[in-house]
Amino acid sequence: MVMVHLGAIKISLMSPYIVPTSHFPFDVLLDNIDRKFNSNAVKILTAMSVFNPSLLPAKEDLSSYGMDKISYLGDFYGKPAEVEFDGITYSSTPLLNKDDLISEWAIFKRALLQERDEIMKSKSLEKAPEFQEILELKRSAAYTPQTWG
Repeated sequence: MVMVHLGAIKISLMSPYIVPTSHFPFDVLLDNIDRKFNSNAVKILTAMSVFNPSLLPAKEDLSSYGMDKISYLGDFYGKPAEVEFDGITYSSTPLLNKDDLISEWAIFKRALLQERDEIMKSKSLEKAPEFQEILELKRSAAYTPQTWG
C-alpha cells in the first residue's frame, strides 16, 4: 500500500503497478528507456539528418555522402509495415521504392548543395518553401511506429 498526501488529504493506493521506491526495479526502468532510445525511431531521425543542408560536404566529396542514411531510410520505408490486432495481422503498402530513392538521392543532393547558401541565409528551413516536403517527411518520422509485431 502506498500513501499519497495531497495537502491535508491522505489517499491510500493498493495497486500492483505502484511500487515503493525502496523496492523499485530501476534496472527494468533503465532497460525500458534504453530500448526506446535504441529503437528505430532514433535511427530514423538520425538518418533524416542527411537532409540538413548545413551537413553537406564540399562538391568534391558529395558522391558518397549520405548513402548509408538513405539506404537505411529506403530499407525502413521500402518494406510493408505490419501490425497485429485481435489476432489478425494487417500489412501496409511500402511508402517508397528503395532503388528509386537511391537514384533520386544522387540528383537531389546536388540540387540541395546548389541551394545550400540561400537556405542557410534564411537561418531556418521553415523559410525555404522548396523544402517543405522534406520537413513534412521529418515530422512524420516522429509519428512512425517504431516496430511492428
